Amino acid sequence: MELKYTRLFDKHNNIVNSHNGKKGELYKMYKNEPLVYIYKEPYTRKDGVKVRGHFSLKANNPFYESQGESVEHYEAKMKIAEEKKYFDTIFNQWVHFEDVVPERKINNKIPD
Repeated sequence: MELKYTRLFDKHNNIVNSHNGKKGELYKMYKNEPLVYIYKEPYTRKDGVKVRGHFSLKANNPFYESQGESVEHYEAKMKIAEEKKYFDTIFNQWVHFEDVVPERKINNKIPD
């Protein structure tokens, strides 16, 4: 199963959107963890289907351990971390932050 994430951290712990990924660079899901993802540039398959640029788990990576959260949850929190805002549907307004630190798995728990 290939995981598809649009935002990961680079080696300097900056959030990088898949539109800004660079071939040859390594990426990770969380700060201070192993760089286990690579960036694959856009290409066209033999059947004519265009594949957009994306992050992909490095093949046979011994450092990868499932994070135990859905791709949707990870993508939502990384979008908030990158943009430093989210739309609150209860108060019907944007909430802005100076800094956002995405949670990560600690022991067997992922805090929200």
